[in-house]
Amino acid sequence: MKYVQAINLPEDADPDVPLAYWNADQATGTVGARPPAQVFNALQTEVLGAIEADDQVPDADDLGQLAKAMARLETITAAYAALMLENLTLNLRVLALEGRSNLGMDPNTLL
Repeated sequence: MKYVQAINLPEDADPDVPLAYWNADQATGTVGARPPAQVFNALQTEVLGAIEADDQVPDADDLGQLAKAMARLETITAAYAALMLENLTLNLRVLALEGRSNLGMDPNTLL
């Protein structure tokens, strides 16, 4: 997702450099940043995409769906990492048992 600038960037702002949104300040007469519709459309598209990728049906009454999708992704990632580590350990053990490991490992200590 690309950063979307405010519609009312200050005249001296570089439109190619992301500028944080700002609040209005009545004391100085500063007008607050006005986000274009693209900001909200992009955010909703990203969030809905993550929810739907997690096989959830978007539900306006469930404001925890994105958190659930992220937690599940974290669980899947951790499980995948554990599986890869186990696979690596088994491969190292096979190499050590076959005498093809030059890592000086004792096959009986791997696992």
